[in-house]
Formats: sequence, C-alpha cells, structure tokens
Amino acid sequence: MLLLGAHRSGTSALARVLNICGCDLPATLMGASYGNETGHWESSSISAFNDEVLNVAGSRWDDCLRINAAWYRSAHYGRYRERGTELLKQEFRNSPLFVLKDPRICRLAPFWLDILAAANVQPSIILPIRDPSGVAGSLARRDETPEWFGGLLWLRHVLDAEAGTRGRTRVFTSFYGLFLDWRREVDAISDRLNVAFPRVSSIAVEEIDSFLMARGDLPPAPAQRAQSRPHRGWDVEGWLGETYAILERWVCEGETELDYAQLDRIKWEFDHASCALGRALLPDHVSGVFGQGVIRQQERDQSIDDDSSSTGSQDGQNQKLLHYEDAIVSLRQQLQEGKRLDDELRKQLAQRDEELEVALRDLDAVRNQLGFAENRLRQREEEVHQYSATIDELKGVSAQTAILRERIKREEAWVFDLSAQRKAFETQVAQQTTLIGRLEARIASLIVQLENGRRELAESSARAECERAANHLLVEDARKATTRAEEYSQQLAGQRDRQTTLRNEAQEKAKASVKEVVLLTKLLQDRESRLETSQRVLEGAQNEIREQSENAERLIKLLQERENRLAESEHIRHSLQIDQRTRFEELAKVSSLLLQRESDRSNAQWLHDISLLLLRRTPLWWRLMPRKWQIEHNSRRLWRAGLFDAKAYLSRYPDVAAEGIDPFKHYMIHGLSEGRDRVFD
Repeated sequence: MLLLGAHRSGTSALARVLNICGCDLPATLMGASYGNETGHWESSSISAFNDEVLNVAGSRWDDCLRINAAWYRSAHYGRYRERGTELLKQEFRNSPLFVLKDPRICRLAPFWLDILAAANVQPSIILPIRDPSGVAGSLARRDETPEWFGGLLWLRHVLDAEAGTRGRTRVFTSFYGLFLDWRREVDAISDRLNVAFPRVSSIAVEEIDSFLMARGDLPPAPAQRAQSRPHRGWDVEGWLGETYAILERWVCEGETELDYAQLDRIKWEFDHASCALGRALLPDHVSGVFGQGVIRQQERDQSIDDDSSSTGSQDGQNQKLLHYEDAIVSLRQQLQEGKRLDDELRKQLAQRDEELEVALRDLDAVRNQLGFAENRLRQREEEVHQYSATIDELKGVSAQTAILRERIKREEAWVFDLSAQRKAFETQVAQQTTLIGRLEARIASLIVQLENGRRELAESSARAECERAANHLLVEDARKATTRAEEYSQQLAGQRDRQTTLRNEAQEKAKASVKEVVLLTKLLQDRESRLETSQRVLEGAQNEIREQSENAERLIKLLQERENRLAESEHIRHSLQIDQRTRFEELAKVSSLLLQRESDRSNAQWLHDISLLLLRRTPLWWRLMPRKWQIEHNSRRLWRAGLFDAKAYLSRYPDVAAEGIDPFKHYMIHGLSEGRDRVFD
C-alpha cells in the first residue's frame, strides 16, 4: 500500500488505520514529534534516504519548485535506485502486505515506482486528499510557514503525485472522510484496489476508533471554494481551487480521463510560474523551521505563566501594562509604516502591470508576425509538397525511361544480331558471286568449245561441198571411165560414212553442250533468285534497323526532355529549401530578438530596483563605518529585498570567491554582461 499525500494531509492517520487492518509497518519506525503526537507511522530510514535523494537532485522536502528532470538521466539515479531497493527489503523483508508512507515520495513517485518494480512489488496506490487551506493552516501552526507558501507546497505534492502515478491502479481518499466514517474509506480502498485486509474485526474497529479519538477533535470541514475562473497570470487561488475540486470529485465519483487535460494545464502553468519566480519561492526565504510554531507557542505560554507568578504586586502589573502599551504603540507605528510600504508596493505593482500590458501587447504583435510567418511557411511547405509530388512523378518517368533504356539496349543487341546476320548474308552473297563467276567462266569455256565445234562443222561442210563438186567432176569423168568411177564411188561412199560419223558426233557434242548450258542457266537463275530474296530480306532488316534507330532517337530525345524537367524540378526544390532555410533563420532571429528584449527589460527592471534600494539617503555616520561593513550591510539589504544573493553567487561561481572581489561589484561590472545568473531561478 503506497500512500502518496502532501504533508499534513492525514497520511499518518491513514497509515495507522491500514496497519491496524493488517498491513505491516517498517522496521525502523519514526517516533512521535510536534504535530504528530500519536506517531508518524513511517520509516525514519526511508525518510532520511528521501532527504538525501532530494538533496542530490537539488531540492528538499519544503521546496515547491519542480524536481530537476536531468536527475532521472544522471549517473546517480541507478546507484540510488539500488540503495532504495536494498533499503526497502531491509525495512519490510518478505512482507506480502505492507504500508509505505512518506510525503516526500509524492515528488519522487517515478523513482520509487522503479524501486518497487526492481523489488518485484506490485504497488496499490492511495492518494489522500485534504483541502489546501487546511494543509496551509496546519503547516503555519507547526512551522510558522506562510499560508500562501503552504498552499503552493500542497499543489506541488498533489500534482507531482497524480502525474507520476497516472495510468496505474490507484484510489483517492478524503482526509475528512477518514475521521467521519473510516469504515467507508477502508471499504472503498479494498474494493477499488482489490485488496483483502486480514485483520478487519471488532477488535480492530475498537483500536481504530480509540486511535482516531486520541488524535483530538474532528478537523474542521473545508471551506466552500469559488468555482474555477479564467486564469490570468499566476492565479494561485484558481490553481488550488480547480485542483482540489477535481480531486474531491474523484474521491466521490471516481477518476475520469476528461480532467487530465485541465490538471496538465495547471501543472504546466505552475511549473513555468515557479521557474519565473525563482528565488522568491526558495524555502530559505519563506519556509519556517520544523516545529517552530509549536515551540514559540509553548514559549509564549511559559512567559505568561512566569509573568503571572512574578507580578504579585500592583506596581509590577502597572509596569507590565506600560510595557504593553509601549509595545502596542510601537506595533501601531510599524503597522503604519507597513501600510505606507504596502501603498508604495501597490503603486509599483500597478506600474508593473501597465508595463506588463505593454509587454503583452508587444508579445501579441510578435505572435501575429510569427503567425504570418507560419502561414507563409505553411504555404511554402504545401508548395514543397506539390514539388515533391512532381518529383515523384518525374521519378516514375525516370523509371519508365530506365525501362525504355533497357528496351533500347535489347533493340541495339537485336540490331547487332541483324548486323551479324547481314555480314553472314554478305559473306554468303560473296561466296555465291564467286561461284557464279566460276560457272560463268565454265559456260564461257563451253561456248568457246561450241564455237570450235561449229567451225569444225563448217569446215567439214565446206570440205563436203568441195567433195560434192569433186564428185560431180568425178561423175562426169565417170562417164569417161567407169572403172575409175566405181573406185571413186567407193571412196566417196567411205568419205560419206566418215562425214556422217563426224556429223553425228558433232551433233551429239552440240546437244550435250546445249543441255549443259541450259542446266547452268537454270542454276544461275536459281542463284539469282536466291540472291534477290537475300537482298530483299537484307533491305527489310535495314528498314527495320532504320525504324528502330529512329525510335531510339525519339526515346533519347524524350529522356533528355525528362532529365531537363527533372533538373528544373531539382533546381526549384533547392531554391525552396534555401527559401525555407532563410525563413527559419528569420524566425530564429525574431525569437532571439524577442528573448534579448525580454532579458534587457528584466535587467533594466532589476537595475531600477537596485538603484531605488542603494541610492536612498544614508545618515552621516554611514560614511564613518568601515568599507567591509558597508559591503556586508548592502549585501544583506539586497538579499532581504530579493535582488541579489552574495553568498549564493560566490558558491555558484568559485572564480569570483577565489579573487576575493565584492560579488555584487563583480556582477555589476562583469557578471551582468557575461550573462551570469543572479541565483534567483
């Protein structure tokens, strides 16, 4: 059972009630003290450990500033988490149901949830809620803390605890409900957290009733707060009222996510306001001492008792009355002086409000300029988006171009294949041409042989005509001589036979030559037809190659046009990037000027306050005092006025302390121009 409640919120009473119901307590139990006479019911070791963790993180238990977020990322975090895990095991050992309570855990909720997870402990979270005015009044009575500061402490603890445990199993309880009807609170805790308390019995009821009655009278009911109103500036009452109204509603009706945004807004405003107030909210300036109020009340009671016992005579009483009258007169004078100072402060506050209004108007003007710049930047972003879409289209075109390039490569390969085929055809044509030449040479030789045969035939015919003439003469002579005629006839018959044989041979040779010429002519015609077919195929391939080349040229031109458009788009995108970079630089300059203006205004106001404080008229004896005393006195005056803390400045900047220079003088001469911190935020 993890109790996360602010100081003076009834966490001790609730821890004891849960203990009586069966939850184990830590081994090193913290004893009773001022304001908790019945006990704290928490671990003194864990409380001291949390004080050490807060100190390492630059905070303390009565600090209303937020924890430094960098501590959770520092090297100390893991070491302290391991120590916390070991301490948790030492305090509760192997207890299956125990109550862990310390108001400091509200501000360290993520840290302790990590510790519980490392120890394999499933936390059931309880957030006790008390009216912030009741918490502030209780802190004022115990520690003499101003009530406004007590309200801020309550706000810091409940906001950090709620944000640190959001999304986990938890329940919100009422401080006043615990005293009015503790059974209902315990039943609500058991139902909402699904926890069974093992020691709820008549004996436990009697013990709880006796314990709550021993704590004194019933606390007064919370005053009715005004409804939430619009915030302007640092509306502390509005923050307290809205936060308590939401948490009190969660106690009665249950938690709802619709209120998260309002709580986050209040926490954000409170964080930024507390950072702006800085040193004015540091505990050393506004917080009291633990138990100081109770001690002083006891001292006043003792003084009254002593006065009553020592003033036995009328004279002593008269002297006391005179002393009291003088004190009353002095207090009235101080009251008048306080009223006068209050009037001056109110006038200064009104002047500051007017300056704030002027600054807010300037800020609104700057915001308008920033809005105009954002609109222009948004237009530029839309244009960039459009150009990006165009670039994407061009990228698609580039992909298509790459596909076309691949196709062109394939076409070029096919063209190369056709060229190779063409070369092969040309080689075949050359071979056929050579063969045709050889055939033509052979035909020419056959023609020569044929002409020779014809000449021989003509010669034979001429010889035959001569022989006929001779035969005719022989016939005539035969008439003259029959004997000789018969002989000549026989010779002529023999010659005729030889001529017939020669004629037949010549005719056969001529026929064979004609057949061979016809065959060669057909072969030549076949070769010529095949050559013409090859030429037609070659011409078709050349035409197709020419068409592919034209297509390739068109694709190359289209690719060049796409590349040109892509280059133009890239140039436009680069110009837009330069324009956008220029706009960002202008916005950065405007922001820097605004921050510089705010810093100069803050420094000017601080210098004005310094001059009002230090240029007041001093008495004559002031000049007779030592210089060191004057410096220390001025340092105390500046510290009390909340303008400069010399000790903190020296501790923040060791180089100034090493030189032994007056810290205020060093800040005025060097620190202000160097941007050193005045140690107030």
